[in-house]
Amino acid sequence: MVLSAHPEGSDLADIIPMSGRETALRQLARAYVAGRYKRGEIGAATRRNLDQTLRTLCAVHGRRPVAQLGPNMIDRWLASIAHLSPTTRRNHVSRVRRFCRWLIHCGHLRRDPTLHLDPIRQPRKAVVTLTAGEIERLLAHVAHDDRATLVVTLMWDACARCSEVAGIGVEDYDPQRRMLTLRGKGGHEREIPLSHRTAAMLSTYIAAHGLGHGPLLRSRNDLAVGVAGATLSHYVRGWMIAAGVKVRARDGRSAHALRRTGGSELMEASGNIRVPQAYLGHARIETTARYYLRPVALDELRSAVEARHAAPEAKAS
Repeated sequence: MVLSAHPEGSDLADIIPMSGRETALRQLARAYVAGRYKRGEIGAATRRNLDQTLRTLCAVHGRRPVAQLGPNMIDRWLASIAHLSPTTRRNHVSRVRRFCRWLIHCGHLRRDPTLHLDPIRQPRKAVVTLTAGEIERLLAHVAHDDRATLVVTLMWDACARCSEVAGIGVEDYDPQRRMLTLRGKGGHEREIPLSHRTAAMLSTYIAAHGLGHGPLLRSRNDLAVGVAGATLSHYVRGWMIAAGVKVRARDGRSAHALRRTGGSELMEASGNIRVPQAYLGHARIETTARYYLRPVALDELRSAVEARHAAPEAKAS
């Protein structure tokens, strides 16, 4: 089936006519993904993830008319991904919800088939941060490589995500002000001050490699191309394993743990949660509190409990 008519404002104009093997829902899904990418709402990685999610939905729906995408079909689709983790399933549901709203907007559905879904409960995992000794071991392991050292330092001391580090251009650094511009999720930009140590390391790296413009971190095979965020994540994982910082799979010690560690240290140094929130670029302070603050140590809990029952004269002193 090839769709020929489409409502005004939809993305069906972006569809390349396909053979009859492609279902109507799949064509709409492709148009939806292509339209969001074309408008700059999503990047290449999100485009791939979104397309994969909608492929699973289309596979379950089969060759049925789009209008038959109802709650029962959504339940069948959800059962097909029941083996995935709660976090992954929640991401899939979020993508499908938005796609269904687009189908309603374009006139292909009359009502949202996902309204009956209950929120997927996500187990709260302990926040994993690295100790000062682990940071030292990791930096010592990469000390012979100035690029690796800069990557680890930017993720830890500047609290930058892998994608943010990969996206840094030479022009994003202002050495006079010691300020660095980072581009986070959704293309949001934030400008952060760098410590004297990180600023000096960054200036030295730029000078040593003769960088005047373009990507800060470049592929060793093609100096005109920047390194991808996924590649940096892979590198950091390998460095952590070699340094003895990461001991097993899924132990929480990853490139993102460097960012969490830096955020926790900012909180401890400032005593003000607004500081790491602004530095990390979080829109919601709850995100900072839940994922980027170190758990309170048992000794601190004991001290606080005992302090409640201390003698009045002890408290006064």
